[in-house]
Amino acid sequence: MIFQDSGAMMNPIRTIGTEFREFLAVHGIKDNKEAHDLMISMIEMVRLPNPEHILKCYPYELSGGMRQRVGIAMAMAMKLSSSWPMNRPPLWTSQTRPSSSKK
Repeated sequence: MIFQDSGAMMNPIRTIGTEFREFLAVHGIKDNKEAHDLMISMIEMVRLPNPEHILKCYPYELSGGMRQRVGIAMAMAMKLSSSWPMNRPPLWTSQTRPSSSKK
């Protein structure tokens, strides 16, 4: 869930990178290189400019929309992390996807 006041989920005296890194560590991603690569990848995926700079920023230095995107990136990191079962079938398949045409 991404809240309207996305800044409330972040500690104002810790950088985005520190918060994100701790979040990943709590969820089982202990390797620093893997965590850094995942953070950069997720921040790029939500189309925030200059991911390295974003990780060094404090929450109050980002706009509300940028903070929301960081929250989305954190949530997506859990789905795409190495701890996520890669052999799990997709939620939608061609057999289970609802038909867009009316019969």
